[in-house]
Amino acid sequence: MSVRVQATRYGVSEFIASLPAVPEVVRSVATTASGAPVKRRSAEEIAGLPGTRMSLLVPVSELLPAVWSMESPDGANFTFPRSDGTNGSSRVRVYLLDDVEVCTAYGTRVAEAMRIPDGAGSHSTFSLIIAFCGGDATLASRLCVRFMDNPEALMELLAGEPDFADLTAAAARPGVSIARDETPYDDTEFGVDDFPRDSEFGTPDAPTADAVLDAALAKLTVPAVRRTLASTVDSVPDISIAGQLTHLAWTQYGMTERWCAYFGGMWKRHPDKGMMRWSGKVWEPADVYDVRRSVMATIRATGEVESTFYEKKEDDDRQAGCRGFAKGFENRGHNTQIAEAIMSLPTMSTKLEEWDADDDLINTPLGILDFHDPEGTPPHPHDPARMMTMITKASGNPLAKSKDLDAILANLEKSGEGINRATQGFAGASITGLTHDAILQTHGFAGVGKSSYWEALALGMGGGAATSYSATAMIDVIAKTRGDGGDRPMPALEALRGKRMFYIDEAGGCHLNEPLVKTMAGGARLRTRALNQAGSEWSVKFTLVMNGNTVVLVTVSDSGMIRRFVSIEITEASKIADEDVDQMVRDRLLYTQEGIDAVFAWAVTGARAMFASGMTGLKSLGIPATVMANAGTHLKDMNPLRRWLDDCTEDAPTQSSPDAPTLRELELSFNRWSKSVALQTNQAGPVIASMPKSLAAAGYVVPADRGKRTRKNGTALRGRYVDGLRLIPLPYGAYAPNEF
Repeated sequence: MSVRVQATRYGVSEFIASLPAVPEVVRSVATTASGAPVKRRSAEEIAGLPGTRMSLLVPVSELLPAVWSMESPDGANFTFPRSDGTNGSSRVRVYLLDDVEVCTAYGTRVAEAMRIPDGAGSHSTFSLIIAFCGGDATLASRLCVRFMDNPEALMELLAGEPDFADLTAAAARPGVSIARDETPYDDTEFGVDDFPRDSEFGTPDAPTADAVLDAALAKLTVPAVRRTLASTVDSVPDISIAGQLTHLAWTQYGMTERWCAYFGGMWKRHPDKGMMRWSGKVWEPADVYDVRRSVMATIRATGEVESTFYEKKEDDDRQAGCRGFAKGFENRGHNTQIAEAIMSLPTMSTKLEEWDADDDLINTPLGILDFHDPEGTPPHPHDPARMMTMITKASGNPLAKSKDLDAILANLEKSGEGINRATQGFAGASITGLTHDAILQTHGFAGVGKSSYWEALALGMGGGAATSYSATAMIDVIAKTRGDGGDRPMPALEALRGKRMFYIDEAGGCHLNEPLVKTMAGGARLRTRALNQAGSEWSVKFTLVMNGNTVVLVTVSDSGMIRRFVSIEITEASKIADEDVDQMVRDRLLYTQEGIDAVFAWAVTGARAMFASGMTGLKSLGIPATVMANAGTHLKDMNPLRRWLDDCTEDAPTQSSPDAPTLRELELSFNRWSKSVALQTNQAGPVIASMPKSLAAAGYVVPADRGKRTRKNGTALRGRYVDGLRLIPLPYGAYAPNEF
């Protein structure tokens, strides 16, 4: 049982004396650029701060046992219990500093539990709440305001070890001084009238960026300030708290504090992309000039708001001072130094794994779609705590439909039962951040619409923008070339970092870089290097989808490649007569919001079915057995060696025949055949290098030693004779019998 330290309730003057021992973010003493001290806050100003009121209301001796279950055997030293319930050696010392109750933590274990550095000095109740909020003093102040009338509820919240999102949600409930949009859930925004209302959905609506901006600008009285704020700041400042910041000094430090109060939760620093700002729907890349513009907006808005504040208090001197300070701060030197201070704040830094961490969610203009939700569930409200840096061009309406898409899918199903289910499974995988050890290629007849919906999906996923979930490229990015390997710059591969869909159109006629493709399909780590940059590793999160009229080529003997490859052939059964082709179908799918939304909703259905299956890998895509069986029959068409054997050779059962070809003759025949079918020359080399092994796998004996045989024309020729087949003379000269 804890024993509370005997101390009276403190007055404001006693509490002020302890502030220099509290963390820097809540100190009342600001400094100028020269380091000279500035006038302290007045007692009245300190008394009105939420942190001050909460620290006086709940002393540290009440906070410790309520939140960390610490025991107090002597009324001053709180020991941190071990896992078995006994008292540990780590402890927190509670004492009075200038008649104010503060504490100091000793020991790594207890310091980590309290989220403060070991032996980091004295802490008040408010500074410990700030530690819970990750150093975000603004969020801590809002929590204090929210729970000022019920501090016991705040203690219960902290005792539950909440994360940042929990604290943000708790601070945003009614009772906090923050502009919010209370507009009811609007079904018409989705274009349908059968979505559940907010009470059924179970998640409160977040205010839109425009609504918050309007509410914030309504508090400003000067039109010029409104225009400045609206035109220079994309992230919306919380002007409603401006009146609480009038005590801050007009210094670079004080202006940094103001900026944090306005924008602190709307800007972060990405380890790779630099500064990021919250647009209301997505975190977008920003640069130092964007930060400086927000600083300028802060200076102008603060000058006007505080000038109005002192005008109402009939304090002409301070009113004139605010206007003078604001004018003096509007120069490049102050602006740049404040921006640099902002970008170096610890609260701005983040870890790479915190960004885009939810692979089962996708960000859309209408909200966040959760693939675990039942089919037809509308998007959840946008949430900056999700730290999503990508957003789709598709609206996110899960019930969107298109007659053009339905017609294309019905026509493609004529090529084989289950084709639509298989392609929908891959489409669903393409919008998640999960890999499934699978690769898809659709190929066959042109003009049937097989590329239209894949292009529409890639466009709906973002269309290659900086905030896009998808990327497109030519087939040479993953084709096998003689330049493969080494630490060369690979900007095309670097552009795939973090993407969910990698789409290649017009794929076919070349041999794939199989080690690279297998790495992509398995979601392994890929090492790439951008131009003039050091190489780095990253985990693959995208699904590879290819489309073309001809097949790509793989090695039949590579079982790892074969088991990952799903080939869907569009046969003549789906061919559309020229007079029946609607030339506008593709345009309606790709260049209208209705078409993009319908294709995206079709993919969302596939993704939700995938998660509902409870399976992983290729099985989770729900590809019918008939499609997998048909895909196996296409594998020989993907291998150039097998195609050449079918086109240019025939079985010859006679052994030791003088007309049996040598290995050299077979290689020359393959070279000529590869040119006749437009196979790239640099793709023929790898096939020739593996020809002895491939021929042996096909059942032909390739002797290790050279032999000598006399042809029917009397010519004696030495070589490695391959019995069991003979070359077929072809019109285009793949083999001429008298050539050798």
